[in-house]
Parts: sequence; C-alpha cells; structure tokens
Amino acid sequence: MQSVLPVLSSWPAKWITESWLMFELMAPYLLLGFFLAGMLRAFIPDGVVAKYLGGKGPASVLNGSLVGVPLPLCSCGVIPFADLLKRQGASKGAITSFLISTPQTGVDSILATYAMLGLPIALWKVITALVSGMVGGLITSLVTRGETDSRDQNADESHGVQDNKPCTDDCTVEQKDGIQDKIKGGLSYGFGMLIEEIAFWLVVGTLAAGAISAFVPDDMLVSVIHSPFLRMLSVLVVAIPLYVCATGSIPVAAALVMKGLPMGGAIVFLIAGPATNIATISVFTKVLGKKTVLVYLAVITLLSLLAGVLFDLVLPGATIPAQAVVRGHGIRGAEGWTGFALAIVLAVLVGRALVVKAVKKIDRKSAGKGGRDMPGLIMVVEGMTCRHCSMTVENALKAVHGVDSVKVDLDSGKVAVQGLGYSPDLLIRAVESKGYKVVSPRLGMSS
Repeated sequence: MQSVLPVLSSWPAKWITESWLMFELMAPYLLLGFFLAGMLRAFIPDGVVAKYLGGKGPASVLNGSLVGVPLPLCSCGVIPFADLLKRQGASKGAITSFLISTPQTGVDSILATYAMLGLPIALWKVITALVSGMVGGLITSLVTRGETDSRDQNADESHGVQDNKPCTDDCTVEQKDGIQDKIKGGLSYGFGMLIEEIAFWLVVGTLAAGAISAFVPDDMLVSVIHSPFLRMLSVLVVAIPLYVCATGSIPVAAALVMKGLPMGGAIVFLIAGPATNIATISVFTKVLGKKTVLVYLAVITLLSLLAGVLFDLVLPGATIPAQAVVRGHGIRGAEGWTGFALAIVLAVLVGRALVVKAVKKIDRKSAGKGGRDMPGLIMVVEGMTCRHCSMTVENALKAVHGVDSVKVDLDSGKVAVQGLGYSPDLLIRAVESKGYKVVSPRLGMSS
C-alpha cells in the first residue's frame, strides 16, 4: 500500500503506523459508502421498507434479506425496526430474515471489504448474508407456525393507542421535501449520525488490527492451531459474544488473515461478529421469543462456518489484495497523497463524532445531577440503544403538529416534549411508528 507516512521503528509508532495504513486503505471506500447510505436513507423512507416486510409468507422472508443487505444498520440498530415490523403484522420469519442479513453488511462495509479483502470475499459476504437470512427466516416460519403472541393482541391497550398504524399525514407536519432537502438530509445522516454510530468501534477495530499486524508473528496461528477448520472454529467462538459492527470487523479480519487465518475464516468473523453479541441476543429474546433466537443463533453459527469452508474449497487460491499488505512508506505519488488526504477527511469526521458523543454524554450526566428531571412534557421510551435510536425518536416527535422542541435522554429513556396544541396519543403513535415502545401511556409534567 502506498502511503506518505515515513518509516517509524519504536513499538508505539509501529502500532500507530500499521493502524493508519489500514485506515488509509479503507477511507475512500468508507466515505463513498457513507454517502450512498445517506442517499438510501433520504430517498427510501422507513415506511417503504416496512411495507415490503410487513407481511407473511416466503415472499416477505426474501424481502427481509434483500432489504437488509444494503442497509447500514448494526445489530443494535435493527432492534427497534424489528419491533416495528412485529407491530405491523410481519411474521417472525420475515423479521428473523431481516435481523440476520442486516448487521452483516451495508453499503459502507461492502465497499470496505472489497478494499481490504478483495472482491471475492466482498461478494461472498453479500451472498452469505442473503442466504443466511432467507434460511433463518424460512426455518423460523416453520418452527413458529401457528404460534400467536398475546403481547401483540394487547399491544394497543398497553400503550393507550387504538391501532398499530404508523403515524400518517394527519399527525405530522407537511413533509414534502424537495430533492435538495433530501440530499442535505442524506448527507447529514451519512456523514453525521451514521459515523457517530460506528466511530468508536471503527477506531477500536482499526487499532486492534494494527496491533495484530505489528506485534503478532506471521506464523503464530499456523503454529498454534494446525487445522484450518479449527482456526475458523476458534474465530467463531470469539465472534459470537463479541460486539463489533460490520465495518469495524473488516480490519481485524484482514489482520488475522495476514497472520495465518484462512480466507474462509475471515468470512466466519465477518458474518458472526456483527450479527451476534450478548447484549442484542437478550433483546431479541424479549422481542421474538427463545425459540426464534435459537434458530437465529444456530443459522448464523452453522452457515458462517459452512460459508467459510466452501469459500476455501471453491476459491483456494484467493488472497488479500496486494495494496492491503505491501508497506510502501515514503512514496509521495499522486495516489499516495490522494489516499492520505481522504484518510485525513475521514479521521476529522470520526474525531468530530467522538467529541460530539463525549460532550453529549457529559451534558446528560450534568443534567442528571441533583435528581432534576428534564423540563417539559415527559414520557419514557423503551428500546433506544444508540445515537441513531435517539435521533429517530426525536425526528419522529418533531414531525408531530404542535411540537416545538424535543430532548431525548438516551441513558434514562426519558423524552421531553415542548409545544402547544399537540395530542399525546399522536406523540405515542409517532414513537411507535418507528418501532419503539412508550412504557406508560401517561405523559406528565416534570417537577
């Protein structure tokens, strides 16, 4: 890989250099991916996605995988969407298909995978995500056939809403944005909120990959674990409980391959890592039930291993692209400077995202001192797990007629609404249309 960085020898410098080289390689593809993700968000509303998944039968299972593959949502970001689909009548098969396919991929991670691991693995990853989602959805449909969920029957009464219909034009301000507004909103999402979601884990993944590349001997995995299949299995054992987003898993997988992990082992890590972790498994159990989650885990475990084994059998000569492993320090050609400049741009965006998240966290802690509640009309929203969740709830409430301002406390789940002339029922419906739950239908003024 060409880089404008000089050769550095001390161990901290070597670690940072190796990490930067991987970051520099991913930067152009991640920036393009964030742009495309923002445009998807802007021009394909959530309601359109829910329409094609909000049904029953094999077609909805297929749609769950097809829709999930390009969406840039992590394993926590799909939770509220899964609950929304459930409320709109989607089968557990369709929801499971969506839950399996979505976290594994996304336009940003697909492009970054192509950059660091090559086109064959990028395509194999997409195919595996699509197939595993469909298989998981179909199996779930079979094992849960005839089941009814009493929580669905009583959902309206428990939340004080008369129906499960999403918030429509009668409860929102006019939202006929022009093309320029959509593009602006898409750029704000792609280069703002989306980067905020993955910034921490992208940094962690890149630094972990840099450490592996810099300090782990090239033959360590081969000398310790002789069987390629056992190497895949060991990666799977680590990947299932680990939380790592689809993008953050890519540099780690690339570094492990450089140290002796089979290329098929990279597939195992890229599939099982983003799709599973202890925290989201517990939430999935609450939303869909134990039987569905067991299918979910079994499908990811078996198909990730199968995909890895098949990849090595079908493409035994596949290797990491040369630019991902060649250390071309000190080259100041146009390509080197271009890559370096784009990496700087991405680093600035990631740094800004980390600062924004840190400041907001400090503000929340400061606001919570002294036991003071947030000012305004308060409701408690369940299901918010990340910055993306809080922004989704905030935007949904701001669209309700009469709402002037909304403040979301992600830690406590409290949402403060200020305005004049809005209906509490419409507030609840706006929140639930995005897949979140209002714990209590009563809204009350804080003291």
